[in-house]
Amino acid sequence: IFPQQGTEDTPMIGYAMLGTNDYENALQFYDKVLAPVGGKRAMDFGTSTAYANGQGAMIAIGKPFNNEPATNSNGTMIALAMPSKDAGAASTA
Repeated sequence: IFPQQGTEDTPMIGYAMLGTNDYENALQFYDKVLAPVGGKRAMDFGTSTAYANGQGAMIAIGKPFNNEPATNSNGTMIALAMPSKDAGAASTA
């Protein structure tokens, strides 16, 4: 599903993370919603799961890292895709 990782010219994975207060039901919901576009569970971290269809950005569902309730601003995260690790590092310098 993913390009080879760990090389300098590999773009960073872009994703949107959505927080949830009901993780198991959210997974069942997104399993059904994303199936028609080829979305499958690609990474499972126990409290968050990322879905991918092999065509670009992923969507992830999970409990907020700080263990507080998920809200419109807690548990939500957007990761920008960068052309390289160097570009990502330069963007935060």
